[in-house]
Amino acid sequence: MLREQEASFWRTTPAITPSLIDQAFQPARGHKTIYSSRAQPWEGALRLVGNNEDRHNQGRVEVYIGGEWGTVCDDRWDIRAAEVVCRQLGFQRALRATTKAEFGEGTHLPIHLDDVQCLGTEDSLLECQHAGIGSHNCAHYEDSGLVANGQADCENCESSEIS
Repeated sequence: MLREQEASFWRTTPAITPSLIDQAFQPARGHKTIYSSRAQPWEGALRLVGNNEDRHNQGRVEVYIGGEWGTVCDDRWDIRAAEVVCRQLGFQRALRATTKAEFGEGTHLPIHLDDVQCLGTEDSLLECQHAGIGSHNCAHYEDSGLVANGQADCENCESSEIS
């Protein structure tokens, strides 16, 4: 269960249950899920995770692949990749692509993507070129992140505190 002070933000679907939330959005101890693109993750779903509950527009990028959340290495990570993530999450644009685990290391997670190269026009991060799912030559001190402009534009965004 998420601690009371750990807020999660996501797009809702009508059939959401607490057990699904617990499974999908249990962040590492000391970290909070800042923003996620859905309550029930699907292949390629994204979320931003970080330590600042007041900043829902920034965090470490995590991607849902093969039934589990994982991180994205910062090798070749740039503003174009951050733009794709922002668009997928409903933000207007990326202000900055971050590197060197600026929003903390996802040491409890697998590294799903490395050498991500986007044109900036892709609809999904998985459409960008990358080294292959699970193929990497990096460590969690290289986890990527981003800072987006403003709040996500979505019709069903919801804030919830679960105790």
